[in-house]
Amino acid sequence: MIRRRAFVAVVLLVTACSSAEGGAPGTTSPGTTSLGTTATATTEPDGELELPDPVTPIDADAVTMTAAAEAELATVASMRDDAGIVGLLDPVGEQVLADVDATRAEFAEAQLPRMLTELGVDLTATTETAGAVSGFRRTAAAPEPAGGWTGSLIGQASATTTMSMAIMSMTVERAAENNVGRVDRSDTYRKQPFAGYEEQIDIRHQMSVRTGGGRVQGTVQITSTDRLSKDGNTVATLIGTGAGEFDLNACPDASGIAAGNYKLAWTEELTRNGSSGAGSAFSIETPIRIVVGDDARIIRIETTQTASRGAHGPGGPGGPSPSPFDWGATATVAVTYARDGTRTADYAGATTSSNQATQDQLTGVISGSAMVDLFLLDIARKAEELWRSGKCVKLTATEQSRKVAPAEVVEFDVTSAGAFDGQDIAAPIVATLQGPRSVSPDGQRQDPPAHVTFTAGDQPDDRGTVTMEQTSKRGVGRATLEFTVEPRDLEIAMSADLVANGDLAEVTAHIEIPPTALQRSAAGTYTASGVIARVTATLTTPGFCSLDWADDVVLTVILDPTTTEDTLTMEVNPDLGATDNVSVCGVASLPAISTFGIDVWAFSLLQKAVVVGEATDVPSATPALAATTRVTVTERQTPGT
Repeated sequence: MIRRRAFVAVVLLVTACSSAEGGAPGTTSPGTTSLGTTATATTEPDGELELPDPVTPIDADAVTMTAAAEAELATVASMRDDAGIVGLLDPVGEQVLADVDATRAEFAEAQLPRMLTELGVDLTATTETAGAVSGFRRTAAAPEPAGGWTGSLIGQASATTTMSMAIMSMTVERAAENNVGRVDRSDTYRKQPFAGYEEQIDIRHQMSVRTGGGRVQGTVQITSTDRLSKDGNTVATLIGTGAGEFDLNACPDASGIAAGNYKLAWTEELTRNGSSGAGSAFSIETPIRIVVGDDARIIRIETTQTASRGAHGPGGPGGPSPSPFDWGATATVAVTYARDGTRTADYAGATTSSNQATQDQLTGVISGSAMVDLFLLDIARKAEELWRSGKCVKLTATEQSRKVAPAEVVEFDVTSAGAFDGQDIAAPIVATLQGPRSVSPDGQRQDPPAHVTFTAGDQPDDRGTVTMEQTSKRGVGRATLEFTVEPRDLEIAMSADLVANGDLAEVTAHIEIPPTALQRSAAGTYTASGVIARVTATLTTPGFCSLDWADDVVLTVILDPTTTEDTLTMEVNPDLGATDNVSVCGVASLPAISTFGIDVWAFSLLQKAVVVGEATDVPSATPALAATTRVTVTERQTPGT
């Protein structure tokens, strides 16, 4: 019979399955714990099992690698208690374990930052994860150990496994990139727990990461071997192994499932010269199914968690049992995590097997592990960030970003497919526009292929950015097209006839400006500098003389699209210093521009409007001047010349 009691648990979103060297769960060897015993060799404890409530909330703030590492530390400490290792190493047992823990922490502080750098795992102090390991940063060279990264977080080989796995889970965000990394580090330490005793502790730490195609895989194995001797003679050897691996297809498949597996295992085995040894083992594994909704958000995480645990030892006073013991227990429980973090375990449907396990021991195996909950939640959240980033879905348009003409209409279709499997995605696509002028349909859902019509703005450099987005159980797909209105390539030609009458003289003149290129400025105006105007003129002073004059005059012409791009206002400025003086009737030497009324003509054109593409006749009238100027502004036939 199963009876439930209140249980406060921190939820993890991970699937776990594990293997380890030496006394591994699921194997049987002399002097080691056998987990996962067969039904025929199984003995069930009598009486009730007091289990936690099947539905428990999760504290979102507790979903950190620090919390997972601390949960693992507690697990390893209880495993040591299961085997009675401290008592078997009396009188130095507590100090030996403290030395092993401190050495593992020292090794991790010295090596793990460098290992992560070589794997390409980038930690920054701005992230919660990096803060949990006191914010060391990746640099071009291998970083020095972070002084604040304390062994309290990674003080066991097994706890370092959790920490390493949690850090490697950060690579989920790079599942779309092809990367492979592997590192292998080892070192030897020597300690003296008490006078006459010596320890040689060998540690090896292996990590590997592979990403690509929307998938991420990571493995960790850490082994520590502590050889304890007294007066030069070997007394005991303590071998601890932590191993973990995970893989996740972080891009949901066509049915909206991001599937993977998670495995984690620890063993600690003590051998003693001339005496019986002891050991303990714990493993947990689970497949992961992250179920995604049509809004590209997690609906739930489905797992089937199989946990195995056991211990063996000679027993004795002060130990876990007064007589020799060898027990094991295995439980498989379906556990589901809701989006809000609620953990629901199907204890009623759980399957269990045990070999000489007590009620409390079997209950502990069935209840699950906060380490798994935390990891699963964390990796699922990272996967959601990936598939909502646009890296799992590819939108393809039949157009591309380009230059367009004013008011140009561009039509194109948009389709969608999985970024890595190429399967079509039938979810609606929505197009929106930032900038002028319009997109149709704007913000409306269309089944693919979505047909989009973009209309460009009227003004040069108008930029319209069309964003296409699709949201489905496969993730969020995004694509953008940018259409920029090209500056108009214009030229100007002018032809003017003018008559200027004064009290003493009369001037008739013709001004001709051949087609001349206009340049658009950053301010939006069109300018032609150094324009050469050919002027032929006659000055007549009744009763005195007549003077004919022909010369080139340098002008600057500015056209301003103050209203629209097709209607421009003019400004013409002659270069007063570019022409010589003329002798008028041998009496006076005067500036040619003023003498023949060119400056007055130019002033009369100020703010007069002309229309692009048309020959515009601009009349000018002042008390001293009558002129008609034909101005032709057109698109250039040979742009860039």
